[in-house]
Amino acid sequence: MIPDPEVLGPLVAGWIAGAAAGLFLMPVLVIWAARPGRMVHLHGRSRLPVLVILFLNGLMITLTLIGLVLGGLYTRTGGLTFSLVVLAVTGVAGGLYLFVRGTWRAPEAPLVLACLLITALAFAGLLPWLAERT
Repeated sequence: MIPDPEVLGPLVAGWIAGAAAGLFLMPVLVIWAARPGRMVHLHGRSRLPVLVILFLNGLMITLTLIGLVLGGLYTRTGGLTFSLVVLAVTGVAGGLYLFVRGTWRAPEAPLVLACLLITALAFAGLLPWLAERT
C-alpha cells in the first residue's frame, strides 16, 4: 500500500532536512571538539575522538528522527505557520541558553548559537521548501 503523496512528501522532506542538519552540524562540532582543552586527555590517553564519534552518530540519528516528526507536523500546520513556530522555538531555545549562561561570551556560545542557526535553517527553511516541491 502506497501512502498518500500529501503525507509522504513532507515526511521525506523532514527526513532529508534532518539529515542535512546533521551533516552540516558535524564539521562544526568536530572542529570545536578538536580544540585543545581541559577534557582532551583523560587518564593520559585521548578518548575524546571516540566520544565525539559516538555523539555525532547519535546526533545524526536524533536529527533525522526530529525531521521525520517535524515532517509529520508540517502536514498538519502548513508552510508559513510551521516555519514561524520552528523559528520561534529555536529563538526561545537560544534566548534560554543565553539567559541561563548569563553571557554570549562563553567559550561554547558561538557553537551553541551556530547549531541553533543551522537547525533553524534546515527545519524552518529547507523542510517546507522540499515539502512544497514534492
